[in-house]
Amino acid sequence: MSEVARVIGIACILAAAGAGCSTRTLPPGGEHDLGVVFAQHTPELSHTFIVENTTDREVTILDETHTCTCSSVKLEKWKLSPGESTRLAFTARPPDGVASMDIRTILRTDHPVWPEWTYRLRFRTYPIARIVPSRVDMGTARIADNGSNPTLRPLEGPPYLEIFYPSDKPEPRVTEITCPEGFRARIAPAPEVDIVDHNVKRARYVIDLESFGPHVLSGTFSRTMRASVGNFPAEAAVCWSVFGPFELEPMSVHFGIVGRGDVAERRIKVRSTCDRPFRIVALRSTGSAIEPEAEIEGGQREAEETEKTISLRLRIPQSITRRAMAGTVEIVTDHEASSVVKVPWSAFLRSSDGGDKHSLKNERREDRCEV
Repeated sequence: MSEVARVIGIACILAAAGAGCSTRTLPPGGEHDLGVVFAQHTPELSHTFIVENTTDREVTILDETHTCTCSSVKLEKWKLSPGESTRLAFTARPPDGVASMDIRTILRTDHPVWPEWTYRLRFRTYPIARIVPSRVDMGTARIADNGSNPTLRPLEGPPYLEIFYPSDKPEPRVTEITCPEGFRARIAPAPEVDIVDHNVKRARYVIDLESFGPHVLSGTFSRTMRASVGNFPAEAAVCWSVFGPFELEPMSVHFGIVGRGDVAERRIKVRSTCDRPFRIVALRSTGSAIEPEAEIEGGQREAEETEKTISLRLRIPQSITRRAMAGTVEIVTDHEASSVVKVPWSAFLRSSDGGDKHSLKNERREDRCEV
């Protein structure tokens, strides 16, 4: 090989090596892993990236986008000379559940080769406590004519109370569990413990949940079951349906916005779901200093009926000062399943600054009355 060819070959090798070592072969960017985060302990986490212009030209940052609405960023400088750097402050709100997060912030620049600079923040999040599943379906209760109430149990097996904690720390204690009226819940005395991360343990307690009634009103219901682990809560919705002896329309009564001296009227229809005649033995009001006047339309007829209409009349005194009014109307029947059906009512006093009289529509609410 001639001397000229050898020199040219060495020059090419050096040029290629120089190109491979150049800071311009990779676009600016960065990533950071925060590891394990317990969301209830750390409602907000942060990290600061150093954004350095590693190119050989001045760069203007035109825009910024990030991949999660749970995060926000703050950039100190938007124009960087070669070798100059700035701070990118990154904050995020970790989700309450179990999740593996990879949040990216993309800086869009005017660089012709690397217009997008990407910065990634990773972490794994766990709650202190949660109930799984978050919705417990208890099925349907069908009430017999003799008033007996069936026992309801979860359709898909028992729910669990899960507690997550660092493997080098003691397990947090369950301090309380409450469930909807008519249900009882018992926590297993000992949990199943496993390792779900390299430094995170999970304790799983079986929740023995069942209903004992009474179930009276037909409808679909949802109530909240709560557990406390120290100062940290866990919740799940307990849902069930009832084919009971009665159905109400509406399930709760809203007198709307009223003024002093007004008289608001509403009606409740009580129906037998099994076409069995019944009598209303008594009507009474509880829970409020102002009691609606209640009467059965047409009077308490001796003829057998499967549907009755109750008129409610709320008289607002001139001396009333409380803005929110609420109470319960109790319908006492002669049915064996239950002697009392409770219907909540509410009203709101109009502000004293005047305005035309009006009332809210008597809309049906999704929640059901207490029985």
